[in-house]
Amino acid sequence: MTFNKILVPILVVVMALTFSSCGDEPDNKLDSDDFAYFATESTLVTKGSTAPIVVNVIFSSTRGQDVSASAEFELLLDNATEGVDFEIGNESNQLQFDSTNGFRQSITIIPLEDAIDTPDESTIEIQLTNLSSGTAGFPGPDQRNSRHVINMVEIDCDWEISGTYSVTTVQTNPAGCDGVTNMVEVSIVGEGLFQITDITGGMYANCYGQADNPGIITGECNGPGLVIDNQPDVVYGDDVFNGSGQINPDGTFEIEWSNGFGDSGYSIFVPED
Repeated sequence: MTFNKILVPILVVVMALTFSSCGDEPDNKLDSDDFAYFATESTLVTKGSTAPIVVNVIFSSTRGQDVSASAEFELLLDNATEGVDFEIGNESNQLQFDSTNGFRQSITIIPLEDAIDTPDESTIEIQLTNLSSGTAGFPGPDQRNSRHVINMVEIDCDWEISGTYSVTTVQTNPAGCDGVTNMVEVSIVGEGLFQITDITGGMYANCYGQADNPGIITGECNGPGLVIDNQPDVVYGDDVFNGSGQINPDGTFEIEWSNGFGDSGYSIFVPED
């Protein structure tokens, strides 16, 4: 059985609730009809990784599909240096939002191997500036997701996983995908950081008939733990994968994962001889 995953891009429309009593101003009144925000608040990067970090920015309006807006982004650096610890993948700091790009843009930060020589933790904070319309962050008192912070940390691991693995995924949602399989490659891209060719453990390829979805696994050093943190859905877009798992003494590892759309599974990876 094949399951078709349909994602319909929509422009977020936020409506102000107008509960008032005795002339009091409602606490949840919107600050703006237009706003731009980061899809996620933070990213954890292991120093030594060179995998690009793609930070998505979304513009939303109550005024419909015909609106457009522009913005710029700036970086605030703490113990990080452009050209030494990272490079910016964008050609400029200009962002343009309209219906042709689905009111979405992205900022790409490329870590450099030299970052591992930087002592202590480094941070790259991305902020939106000069919005042509609206405010940065969700409307409201906390302005949530008005910035994105990239934390670059050094991890010293005594173990590593790499090579070819056969994977079987069970306990899936949708249930009809239970038992899908795949062959995946795992490679080291930094200390405690591993690139896997398919996060979904065979679901996208062998249940939906789509391509494998690659991503990064982070190792929790001084222990067997593994983490998938906000890895992008590159097949369907507009979504991220998260999960956790562990390495077993026999060389296998397992990950329980899910994405925001509702796909999930428990994947067991067995090394090929």
